[in-house]
Amino acid sequence: MKKLLIILSIYLLTIQLNAQNYILDTTFNVEFNFFDEYSFNTSITSMVSIDNGDFLIAGRFNDDILQIGYCIKFDSTGIVDYSYDIYHSADNLYTITKVNEYLYSYWAFDGFGRCNIDGTHDTTGWYENLYSIDICHFSRDFAVLDDSSLITGANFCDPFDTLGYSNNQVIHILPDGNIDQLFQFFTNDVIYGVVKYDDERLLVYGKFTQYDSTNIKWICRIFNNGELDTTFNTCIEYGISYISYIEPNGKIILTGNIDLSNSSEYDSLSIVRLLPNGELDTTFNNFNTTPIYNFVYFVCPTHDEESYIFSGRFNYYQGYERNNIVKVDLNGFIDTTAFNNGGIDFNPAYPGNIPDYYIHTNVKQGANNTYYLFGSFNSYNGQFVNPIIRIKEDYTIIEEVGYKKQNYFKLYPNPATDIINVSIDKSVKEKVSISVYNINGTLIKSLPTNYPNKTISISTKDFAPGIYFCEVKGNDFISREKFVVVR
Repeated sequence: MKKLLIILSIYLLTIQLNAQNYILDTTFNVEFNFFDEYSFNTSITSMVSIDNGDFLIAGRFNDDILQIGYCIKFDSTGIVDYSYDIYHSADNLYTITKVNEYLYSYWAFDGFGRCNIDGTHDTTGWYENLYSIDICHFSRDFAVLDDSSLITGANFCDPFDTLGYSNNQVIHILPDGNIDQLFQFFTNDVIYGVVKYDDERLLVYGKFTQYDSTNIKWICRIFNNGELDTTFNTCIEYGISYISYIEPNGKIILTGNIDLSNSSEYDSLSIVRLLPNGELDTTFNNFNTTPIYNFVYFVCPTHDEESYIFSGRFNYYQGYERNNIVKVDLNGFIDTTAFNNGGIDFNPAYPGNIPDYYIHTNVKQGANNTYYLFGSFNSYNGQFVNPIIRIKEDYTIIEEVGYKKQNYFKLYPNPATDIINVSIDKSVKEKVSISVYNINGTLIKSLPTNYPNKTISISTKDFAPGIYFCEVKGNDFISREKFVVVR
């Protein structure tokens, strides 16, 4: 028992001196009856910040007493502006996106529209120009170019009309709403969306296997003029739901229900990261995330840009119980100190009627180290909540006598594959001991006392992929660093 307590104590100190969690921000509460007696499958699918710190949310909800729904405007404390009404609003309004002085809306039944920020009709003729051609379907995501024109996917009701339009076409919507007739690029199946990759290129994703007769697997990169970027080739065989995040270094995080090429062992992955050329990034935790039929959908970087918050519809992540939300490091490995108090869920004892398969969460950054969670749920950490909440970071300080915040060594390479090198700082003039612990606080390796000013190589060939902690201990200090082992 004494040995267990010692290891547990080391573990708590090793993981983080500042144990972190996320608590409900009680200064924010959207005053709207999301769960009235008529509600079913209540869901918030989109949130956008507009002028003066106000927000809009869209989704499947309605207040049958006040007769408003599908789009709500509220301020930073949650007070609803009941006079706001968005033009071209429709049942199941899915997303709202702010572009300059306009709001672009996408409806779950494939409609696409534009209105002014205040919700009033856009009188420039943009909407009328767009629908002067009979379009039956728009893709969910669109990219905005520097001239405010849009690139997206579309299906036309008459694929044989005189203008030459076709089903499964990438289209260029000009700033006035007209379709660029010189922009003619096609796929052989459904286009889910187009997102901006950088200033010169876009990512197109969907259920297609060809882009303009070139063989493609579900995702391709094109230039702004529509031409295919042939330097990008992916290992994806099937099943992208979202392009969730493009990192500043050009790496791409995909989420959904993903199968890799030539792989039966790793079918139905929930999240993967691609290198800028489309190859699988093996430094990322691609293969040990959620169980089958559990899905990560959304990726949000933390305010310090040192980790991510993943959200979606899942009950476990990396073998740890997590309800629809988890914090990970930049390589996708779990932070066990966060979201371990219940997370997002649906409690049938609370108001609302949401089937298990419908529960999900989205996450976006707020101001002052806060985050907005929204989706389809009624419980956070066991407490009844609306399907949109704001959470904030909560730190519990754990202090250790004799601990100094200075780092006395460096680890490289990190992530490691076969070897991790421990380079002791020259300021250390005494003998030190080196220990390695796994994520559970179990001692994996302990090295005899070594002289300072040395670089010690530790073999990691027998280490399972995951997070580890290296501890260097001197007479009056303990210094710890995290490293990751990948294969």
